[in-house]
Amino acid sequence: MDPEDHWNFAAGALSSLTSALQEGAPFLGCAAGRSSYPTLNFGPRGGGPWVETYTILLSELASHGYTVGELDHPYEQPFLRYPNGTGAYELPLDFNYTMEIVETIYETRLEDTSAFLDSFPALAV
Repeated sequence: MDPEDHWNFAAGALSSLTSALQEGAPFLGCAAGRSSYPTLNFGPRGGGPWVETYTILLSELASHGYTVGELDHPYEQPFLRYPNGTGAYELPLDFNYTMEIVETIYETRLEDTSAFLDSFPALAV
């Protein structure tokens, strides 16, 4: 099943997404390491498009001063890109989610998010 058809994206939309980002951009109007905005932790919905499809929205938030953490959850997205640039296809787009699986995903997301938030301060160094 084609992801673009599944999510009603125009043909070629996912392969042609671009965004203007500046690596190491300074914090907006504040001392280094301090922001008057809250930190946002974003994870896409289970079984939905992976976090990269939200880059335009999340970079817009970051351009206004928000610190944005993006977290894909392994084994529940159709595709997952790892930090080293490799990726893995996970659940098929037409996967049948039972209540038991949804509850397991929820518990796993809580653990993933907790671990991510615990390690987040070390990323600012």
